[in-house]
Amino acid sequence: NPVVTDPEAPEGLLLQEPSVFFGETMGDYAIVVPGRDSAFTGTPGVDFPEGVPLSSFFRVLAFAWRFGDETLLFSGEVSRDSRIMFRRSVRERVEELAPFILWDSDPLPVVHDGHVVWLLDGYTTSSSFPLARAVALGRTSVRYLRHSVKAAVDGITGQVSLYAVRDGDPVLDTYRRVFPDLVAPMDSMPAGLRRHLRYPELAFLTQAEILQKYHLERAEAFYADQDVWQRPQEAAPRGGMREYRPTYALMPVPMEGGVEYLGMIPFIASARQNMTAVLMVRNDESRYGQLTLVEFPRDQQIPGPGQVQAVIEQEPSISQELSLLRQRGSGVDMGHLRVVPLDSSVLYVQPLFLSAEENPIPELWRVVVSDGRNVSMAQSLSAAMAGLDLPVSAPAQEPEPLTGSGWPRRALDLLDQAVRSQREGDWAGYGR
Repeated sequence: NPVVTDPEAPEGLLLQEPSVFFGETMGDYAIVVPGRDSAFTGTPGVDFPEGVPLSSFFRVLAFAWRFGDETLLFSGEVSRDSRIMFRRSVRERVEELAPFILWDSDPLPVVHDGHVVWLLDGYTTSSSFPLARAVALGRTSVRYLRHSVKAAVDGITGQVSLYAVRDGDPVLDTYRRVFPDLVAPMDSMPAGLRRHLRYPELAFLTQAEILQKYHLERAEAFYADQDVWQRPQEAAPRGGMREYRPTYALMPVPMEGGVEYLGMIPFIASARQNMTAVLMVRNDESRYGQLTLVEFPRDQQIPGPGQVQAVIEQEPSISQELSLLRQRGSGVDMGHLRVVPLDSSVLYVQPLFLSAEENPIPELWRVVVSDGRNVSMAQSLSAAMAGLDLPVSAPAQEPEPLTGSGWPRRALDLLDQAVRSQREGDWAGYGR
């Protein structure tokens, strides 16, 4: 099948230097000889990693012992001009530099100044904070978790820069007094990198977990576990179910209008599947980390993601097409079901991906849109929206609004406007 590009998509990334010497899974060492390869011409530490010169036999011997690799001693490729690079994993580099920070396991690659830079989130933690609930993190548990540090790791040189997300963290402030030059203030981060900041999923999920019970304001309801929320289940890409993961996307801003890059987690009632609320977090620099909770009126039965997933899979036209594709040996992956709150309603959007046995790389096949009762499937979002036949204006009797933007057509117009501004480099218009 030919590759079809969205006409509103940008022509390409502004990536002038695609080389990446430090990355997410680069755990082994590497040896380079400046000048021998075209990738290693220029200034060490600027155009390619500086590395450690293997200028003597004793230095080669030390590294051979360090890595348990005797081939370093006997390889004819190793000379006095060779340089060795190690600690090439992004997380390993920041852990060696600041081991007292809990580092995330999922660095985010961004394009900055024409090359790849990795952004990684760091947390200050404590297991002995008084009167705080313990939260499990892997094999341990903490009572204090704060998103305090952003690390930027240059994909070419490996240079690590640490920035304090905000002032006022007593744990980080203590470390900064001990190591005054280690963590810089956030306003010293290049503006181009600050535009790529994303609120970390770990902190967002932890806050959502606490909110599931601590949203209760009446003591008797709290101690009786009344009206406790939970995260819904969603379809896993290869079948089965999993706990709903946060959605990061351009979405209408609750109570304000406009479109921003938001993170979102829905909640359902613990004893039912209908949706009770959504938690949103903002990522724009001026409002970074600001949380907004949108609660749905109790008299409205808003279907949760699990119920909508069942409606989609039971739609005769969709299930028939999926069955035919699977009979032909094609793999159909159900993408992440996105929940988009709109005025007095909720829109659900799910991409479907198709992969063949000879080409396992999935490609976008269809987009499914639902309002919780009706379902529409098409090759694009706009076509699926048109098939759903949603109203484009407010009803005669306006119910209590849940957001300030408008009906789905208005949301699509705002999204299209944001994408056009992004493509044209109009970041002021993109922010509006």
